[in-house]
Amino acid sequence: MIHKKNDILFTLIILMLILSTGVFLWHRVISEVNRPAILIDGTYDPAMVSEKPVKDLDDYIAASDDVSDPFLLEAARLKEEGYLDAALSMLERIYDQDPTDQEAMNILVSAYIASEQLIKAEQVLMEILELDPQNARIYYNLGVVKSMQGESADAVAAYGKALDLNPVYTRAHYNMGMIHLKMDSLEKAEEHFRAITRYDRSAESAMAYFQLGYALSKQSGKTVDAIAAYRRATELKPDYIKARNNLAIQLEKADDREGAIAEFKKTIQLDPSAAGSLYNLGRLYSDTGQLEEAANHYRLAVEADPSLTKAFFNLGVVEEKRDQSLKAIEAYESVLTIDSDYLRAIIRLGVLYRQANELEKAEKYLKRALSIDSKYASAWDGLGALYAKKNCPKEALKHYD
Repeated sequence: MIHKKNDILFTLIILMLILSTGVFLWHRVISEVNRPAILIDGTYDPAMVSEKPVKDLDDYIAASDDVSDPFLLEAARLKEEGYLDAALSMLERIYDQDPTDQEAMNILVSAYIASEQLIKAEQVLMEILELDPQNARIYYNLGVVKSMQGESADAVAAYGKALDLNPVYTRAHYNMGMIHLKMDSLEKAEEHFRAITRYDRSAESAMAYFQLGYALSKQSGKTVDAIAAYRRATELKPDYIKARNNLAIQLEKADDREGAIAEFKKTIQLDPSAAGSLYNLGRLYSDTGQLEEAANHYRLAVEADPSLTKAFFNLGVVEEKRDQSLKAIEAYESVLTIDSDYLRAIIRLGVLYRQANELEKAEKYLKRALSIDSKYASAWDGLGALYAKKNCPKEALKHYD
């Protein structure tokens, strides 16, 4: 009798364990299936890359300004039209005949820079400074050469000397600001770009306002000022696509989504292939629940830039929200053709294939995720749910643990 009671008790305990395991697994499967779709990848560069210093050599050196000698004019023309060897040959002959001809030396420096013979350019500049040590333009050109050689400290010193001699030298302010941007000295960069906006109120100052906006956008608490700078850049140059893109991003940062959407639309009107703006507009439409518009803009973004993995991934997320599983799978698989280790896309494929009852494919993707990151919790959970669905409780519990 005692043995029978013990057997019954043991059987009841086993049944309770089986029942509790089943309930646990059922709960994990349901919670995984009902888990909200993974968040979109919104980490697109928060502002388009700040533009480079003015590197067009005519802007740098303005070599043919006030040149009267016909031979120098011909040499300058050859240089400007890209016939550098012919220009250098003519200029070097003139220079050899008169090593003190500053007009010839200036154009020769310009030609040396155009042909990337920077050491020769520097040597001639130093000779000019011996002849004319108070020439701000020569210090500016020396700063150009030093900057192109990657010698930032020497470039700053040269531009600084040019500004000492000519405080309203806007080109020197601009390139000095660009060096400080590169060095992440944002307040100093801001100072130089603001100087340009004080001295130059022409349409050409749009680039300075752009750089000012960029420097401000990288500093805490200066979003409103960045918006004002970018807006001024677009007023001076209405077709300034990069400024409009960055203005839109700053408006979004200030919680003005409608304003951001309007600016992205203007950017796309100016350039229908602006992948970054198409992507960001898709992201905003997704955030505001306009899923069809979001999907359309992500598709346009990947047409413009087929390597934009974030757009493919976000398209997959949007298609999941629209209950378009096949389109979501297609988008996620497109991600993996670009980046085969994109974990979030691999996980979504595992989940979607499991939901479609294609368990072999689901298992392949989830195991692939773990081979990339063995501590990726979502992959372990996904495999646990898969094995529970395959009625393999031991494997399911092992992966949940």
